[in-house]
Amino acid sequence: MNINTNTIPKTLQAYLYRNSNYEYLVMPHKEFRGKVTEDLKSVITEVITRVATKSKEKSDLIREALDNFQPNIEEKSEIARDFESAKKLLGIMLPILKINTGNNLKTPSSYLKVVARAESHGLYAYYFEQDLHFNKQTNDLSAEAHDCYKYDDKFSKLYSNYRKLGYSDQEARFECEPELSKWIKLSPRRNTAAAVTVAPFLLVSIPVGLWRTYRANSRNNKLQHESADASASYVALKK
Repeated sequence: MNINTNTIPKTLQAYLYRNSNYEYLVMPHKEFRGKVTEDLKSVITEVITRVATKSKEKSDLIREALDNFQPNIEEKSEIARDFESAKKLLGIMLPILKINTGNNLKTPSSYLKVVARAESHGLYAYYFEQDLHFNKQTNDLSAEAHDCYKYDDKFSKLYSNYRKLGYSDQEARFECEPELSKWIKLSPRRNTAAAVTVAPFLLVSIPVGLWRTYRANSRNNKLQHESADASASYVALKK
C-alpha cells in the first residue's frame, strides 16, 4: 500500500474509494443538491450538438445512451438517489465520450467537458473507469475477479483477500500477476523521482521491486502447484 503521512486528502479519498469496504459518499454543493444528474444531462446534451459536427456516429451513440438511461431508484433519500444516478450516468457515458475522433492525438474535448463538470460535483473520472464493481453486500470480489480477469478460484480469492486488506485494484492485480514493470507503476511519482537521481532508482527501487516480484511469483507458483495437485487427486478419485 502506498499511503503515508505526506498523502494529500484527494489522494487518500481516491485510495479509500478503491477499497472494497469503503462507500463513496460526497455531499454535493447546496446549489446542485438533488440536481447533479440533471446538471450532467444538460452538459451532455450540449456535447451532443458539438460532437455532431465532427462525428455523427459518436453523437448518435451518446444520444442513444442518454435516451435509454434509467436513473437509480433504490435510495430513499432524494439527494442520495440523485447522486447514485449521477454516478451511474457517468459510468455509462465516459467510455463513449472517450472515443477519439481526432486521430488519437488528444483527449476528446467532449470527454474533458463532461469530466470537468462532474469533478465540480466531487465525481472524478478515475472512479468510474475501473474494471470491477464492488460487491457491497459481502465485500467478496472473488466472482468479479473471476469474470473480469479470468482468474481461477485460488487467484480470485487471493485478489479478493488483498482488496479486503485495503489494497487497490492495481496493487491486488500485481500480487496475482507480479511483474517488475507493474510494481514500478504502483508508485510512479516515487520511482520517477528516484530515476531522476539514478542511484536511488538502481540501488533501492529496482532491488525492492525485484524482491517483491520474486516473492509474489514464488507464492503464486505454490498456489498453482496446489491447484494442479488438487485437480489430479479429484480425477484419480473419479476413476
